[in-house]
Order: sequence, then structure tokens, then C-alpha cells
Amino acid sequence: MNCEVFEERYDRAEDGAKLSPALALHLARCPRCAARVDLRRRALELYRLPGTGPDIASRVLAALPFLPRPHRSVSLRDWILAGLALSASVILVPAQRVFSLVIEEYGNRWMLPFVLVFGLAVSVFGALFIGTHMDELSGLVGRPREKPAR
Repeated sequence: MNCEVFEERYDRAEDGAKLSPALALHLARCPRCAARVDLRRRALELYRLPGTGPDIASRVLAALPFLPRPHRSVSLRDWILAGLALSASVILVPAQRVFSLVIEEYGNRWMLPFVLVFGLAVSVFGALFIGTHMDELSGLVGRPREKPAR
């Protein structure tokens, strides 16, 4: 049983009911699912605490430490495709007929802004790529990156 199937079946199980043998076996063997079930149990305990009134904000804030941190990631393949598209545009735009027509019409005075915009685009892409893949890149140079404290 994989984790997705476990979560789906666990969500459908009655609260407090005994787990099926398959669910119990997966829960015993999978530390990820065990941690999620424990977080869910603790969050429900906090939710069920008797409140002092309709102040739901304090209860929500108390449950926040138990929620997993959101993690947005872009696959390395997508980064490479975006880099290739950016590189191709830097190489192919000057090779287009329109480019030479613009030079004939306006001269070379617009080339500096054009080069600066492309240079800025490449720099921003590089900074974002390095920033989002710091763990992988630091492993390549042999320095493990320290994880920030929670």
C-alpha cells in the first residue's frame, strides 16, 4: 500500500474505530504516515479543547505549528527547459530578419538597452535557479548546507 491510498482510507475510517490490518501495517512501517497521523491527532486534540468563546483565531494559531510547511518546487527539468528557452532567445533573436530591419531603421543606439534587458533576464534566471537548488548545488561542491531552525 502506498501513502496516498493509506491517507485516503484513513480519512474514510471512523474516528476512534480500529484500523484495518492493512492500514495498521502501513502505519507501523511508514514513518511519514505515522508522523502525519500523529500531527492530525494532536491538531484534533487542540481543536476539541473547550474554548473560552467564539475566538477561533487563537485556536487556529495554536494549530499552526502542527501543519506541514508549504513547499513549492519547480522540477529541475522545467528549470532546464526555461534556461534553454532563454538561451535560445538570446541567440536566435539577433539572427531574425526583424532584428536587422530594426537596426536599419533606428541604428545601433537601442542595442545597449536590448543587451541590458537580456543580461538582466539571464542574471535573474541564474539567481533564482541557484537559490532554489542550493541544497543540490552545495552537495556538488562537498559542503552540506545547514537546515534553518524551525
